[in-house]
Amino acid sequence: MSMLIGDVIWNRQGQPALVTEKDPKKGTVQINKNLNDIQNHSVHGIQNGLTERQRESYSKVVEDIDDSSSHAKEEISLLMEKISQLKENNADPRVLRYLENELQFMILENHCVPEKYEVNPINLIT
Repeated sequence: MSMLIGDVIWNRQGQPALVTEKDPKKGTVQINKNLNDIQNHSVHGIQNGLTERQRESYSKVVEDIDDSSSHAKEEISLLMEKISQLKENNADPRVLRYLENELQFMILENHCVPEKYEVNPINLIT
């Protein structure tokens, strides 16, 4: 399994840790076990597999939406619009996938499905 700096991992006892440094030559990683640091780092969810640049792009979109609205239905609509804009601008597909997952989470958490919501049938699980 490949780990990136900033990934959250768990030990055998189920305790989380944050990867802070990585030495590919030695095959070692440095970790931070401080729960407050892990929670602060993961305020917008766990973003394992994203590079630092991808994490920044993802976090900026989510923070902008959080700052611009306090109503869940409006936040969902804003996120849908932002995803559409990013798709038109050929944004990083991995960041788009994480944003789409965030949208799904928001819809499920708030029990609020937008009127014009389209899902690729390949993403549906039956």
